[in-house]
Amino acid sequence: MKSVVVFLIAVFVGVNFRPADSAWVHHFPRNPCRYVRCAPGLTCQVRNNRPICVPKPSTPRPTLSPCAYVLCGPGTTCQVKDNRAVCTFVLKPRPSTPRPTLNPCSNKKCNPGFKCAMKVVPCASPPCGPQPVCVKEAPSSLCPSGQALPTINCGRSPSRQACPSSHFCHIDPLDRFAVCCPRKVTCAYVRCAPGLTCQVRNNRASCVPKPKPSTPRPTLSPCAYLLCGPGMTCQVKDNRAVCTFLLEPRPSTRRPTLNPCSYKLCVNGLTCRVENGQGRCVFVP
Repeated sequence: MKSVVVFLIAVFVGVNFRPADSAWVHHFPRNPCRYVRCAPGLTCQVRNNRPICVPKPSTPRPTLSPCAYVLCGPGTTCQVKDNRAVCTFVLKPRPSTPRPTLNPCSNKKCNPGFKCAMKVVPCASPPCGPQPVCVKEAPSSLCPSGQALPTINCGRSPSRQACPSSHFCHIDPLDRFAVCCPRKVTCAYVRCAPGLTCQVRNNRASCVPKPKPSTPRPTLSPCAYLLCGPGMTCQVKDNRAVCTFLLEPRPSTRRPTLNPCSYKLCVNGLTCRVENGQGRCVFVP
């Protein structure tokens, strides 16, 4: 207890009392700042084994961008230029319009029975890219409709073959090709049993059940799906359901029919009589 009192007197009164470092550490083996109270704004630090009150270190404030205090208008954005906030317009990138791809075969004209195709052909300085050339059309594209039979030649040559009953021989006028093309199947000569109807499927005419007639649903008023509150009714205006208030008719109050003689005053010897809806004073016989 004596050592604590001596320490406090030496710090606050300023007595020239400075024991050796070894004696100081012996008396205060722990942190000496635990026994020191500094003024507001100061903190205790141990320097050369002595507690000293020093100013508290200031906490650095976070540096905010100049744009944090600027509100730009619509279509603009804030940018920092030379440590200053500047509102600039937002330039939207223009949508890139893809250029149309030209087909090299669009300007290539081929003879009947041939079509344009891109193929690699011998050139003067190879390698060369594909070039538009005319090639012979495949048999499947020679028929007016459907695909041709590629294994049958029904032309005018000695080795000609007859086409099946489901196909006919399609011969080019210049004898460039002769292929078997499928016949156009129709239901003109097909008779189906009652309850069935003819339909062409996969180039074949077959009888299938008739579809059941669909019953049209009744058209409901838009008010059928709207529930109005009390004192209101639903009305259709411009094909829309609208709830409107009910206007109750006011009861008609009939005025009482007054006798014209009720407000007619006659002199003595005369009496009031109603004539033509008016009261008149007449002599009483």
